[in-house]
Amino acid sequence: MSKNIIYVDTELLNSEIAQLDGGIITKKTDSFGSNKTNQEENQTGAKIGGKVKVPVFEISSSIGGNDKTSTSVTKAESELYDTVFHDYSIDMLLDMLKDELKSDESQFHENDPVLVESAFKAYDFNQLMKITDDNLLDKLQKSFSASNKGDLTDINNQLKTLKKAPNKDRTFIAMLEQKKKELDNPLKDVAHVFSAVNGFSKFVDTLYPDTVIFRTAESITLANKKDLRITPAQVSALSNASQSIHILGLVLTKQNDNLNNFGDFSADDIDKITGMLSSIMLSSFSILHQGDSIIQPIAIYFE
Repeated sequence: MSKNIIYVDTELLNSEIAQLDGGIITKKTDSFGSNKTNQEENQTGAKIGGKVKVPVFEISSSIGGNDKTSTSVTKAESELYDTVFHDYSIDMLLDMLKDELKSDESQFHENDPVLVESAFKAYDFNQLMKITDDNLLDKLQKSFSASNKGDLTDINNQLKTLKKAPNKDRTFIAMLEQKKKELDNPLKDVAHVFSAVNGFSKFVDTLYPDTVIFRTAESITLANKKDLRITPAQVSALSNASQSIHILGLVLTKQNDNLNNFGDFSADDIDKITGMLSSIMLSSFSILHQGDSIIQPIAIYFE
């Protein structure tokens, strides 16, 4: 079954394979620009022969008296080779670890290689911080008010007529007054929620910069944005995904509720402050729970 790969940490991927298999060639790049081609030619009087086995293909080399080797790879081709190489390497690592991978999140321990398959939630707190910003909320408020201008005019005209009538329908007038307030300030009831979420998002984005957090059954996964193959908008769209996510990674640590207790804090614990604050903030929004595993991902994909 093919994989829709949305994340690959190529350095960690290659490191794991290298440790298990005694070495790996990480990439083949022969380019200097999007439309340029790099030509390499070697010629020597001595003869050396060799073969290096790598995923996808084998590279054979021969340097001899009159032997000559030549490569021609554009930037686009090089990027394609790298993508194919890394995608195949994921399958290679999965095969290498097939007898060691743990999948039951309740049984994870530190440093375990794991493969999580689970329903999930994805959190991009930098994106959340931006869309709940007060300035953006004000602009959105004005936009809604402008779009409601026609309805507000109609309600104001109705109110003038009703209030002049000898037998005033006070119930209907009260209903129109309430409708007017809603149209005039449509985000009033959610403004405090936006403000709270914005403050929380700013704090978490400071604690976890350039990171998307994936929440699964009993784990959180900290994915570095530079290794994502999808955009922030696509990350947000994942909240509507019904399929399970697959996360191949290593368990960094386990959540300990002792990190939530500042009562016994001492000067010797200053190195724990970041972890304590992270624990408190994520626990307060039910993103992190006691006993959860915190995972460093190698690859994230759908099948």
